[in-house]
Amino acid sequence: MPVDSEPLLSCSYHLGPNGAILTSLNLFSTKFDQVLSLLETRAPNLDYVVIDTPGQIEAFNWSASGSIITETLALAFPTIVAYVVDTPRSNRPVTFMSNMLYACSVLYKIRLPFVLCFNKIDVESHSFALDWMNNPEKYRDDLHHDITYLASLSRSMSLVLEEFYRNLRAVGVSAATGAGMQAFFEALAEAKNEYNTDFVEWIRRRREGIDMEERIRVHREMGAFETHLRECI
Repeated sequence: MPVDSEPLLSCSYHLGPNGAILTSLNLFSTKFDQVLSLLETRAPNLDYVVIDTPGQIEAFNWSASGSIITETLALAFPTIVAYVVDTPRSNRPVTFMSNMLYACSVLYKIRLPFVLCFNKIDVESHSFALDWMNNPEKYRDDLHHDITYLASLSRSMSLVLEEFYRNLRAVGVSAATGAGMQAFFEALAEAKNEYNTDFVEWIRRRREGIDMEERIRVHREMGAFETHLRECI
């Protein structure tokens, strides 16, 4: 059920590229029950379902439709977030920190088991990233020669993110060669166990809350209907 964003860019809708993407995502979320039906039909024959989100991370992470999609998935299936980092483009300390801040925002916004994937390790090893995550002092030392404001901010943020790194699963993979995929699947298995032990109770409460909201809505609408009926009589 693809949503074509090109017509939304036409003059009659007065939408730019970002508005068209967000509107397409909103339209897609209104039909997401059809996606769930498809997944439920195929689930017995599948080990994994990969859902790729829009390239503009803000559009998915901070929109209402993005929350609807992730929460709906999490209520129906064990759901894990895989945040993919372009390793060669993150080899500068300030760029690496930007990626980690994005990853942190996704983790705390979506609140589901999380795996950090350093992609393209066939081009450049992700060992430098693991060193920076495991040894924040080394990261700050590598920033020492940079005196820009962004470097100063990154140096301060590295202190804040130490706790974030401590509880993070990080693996290196290559989509081109398949390197690191075994470690990635092992990280997914750990994340699924975390979902089953730590998230199921939250999801149960969330589902009960949704059911309660639906009952309140139906009760309110019935009350309004009865009031209107009495006025008509």
